[in-house]
Amino acid sequence: MEGSEPGDGILLQGLAAGDSGALLALHKRYVHLVYSMAWRVLQDVGLAEEVTQDVFLKLWQKSQRYDPARGQFPHWLLMVTRFAAIDRCAGKVAAPVRSSCPAKTPMTRRPSSGCCPPIMRPGARAALAAAPGRTPLQQRQASSWPSSAA
Repeated sequence: MEGSEPGDGILLQGLAAGDSGALLALHKRYVHLVYSMAWRVLQDVGLAEEVTQDVFLKLWQKSQRYDPARGQFPHWLLMVTRFAAIDRCAGKVAAPVRSSCPAKTPMTRRPSSGCCPPIMRPGARAALAAAPGRTPLQQRQASSWPSSAA
């Protein structure tokens, strides 16, 4: 099959050997998929771009973490992306803050700006549970967990 693109396995082997061309090929192949997942979780273009960049940086640094016996590479990459986006959303990963001239000022870090839907923010579920009389019935039903005693 002359002219065909190398498979993910070949590219991952190249990546493990430090081949930046393999990273570029994987980036071209999966950047839209990674960005789409990050945006879907974060609902913020800038944060989704940062998570996308972080995911490919992690892939470059730690490509050996992928285990083909546990599933296909695109599924693993989506899982890594989802967890990275959730971590960013929950404030576990600080978002970079840049000054007006990034070349002259080093990048500093700050907690991410409330990108999470309100129900995902820390303490939201407890606050909702504490106010059942003030919450519409449908919202109470949607936010309650199934009983483990059933």
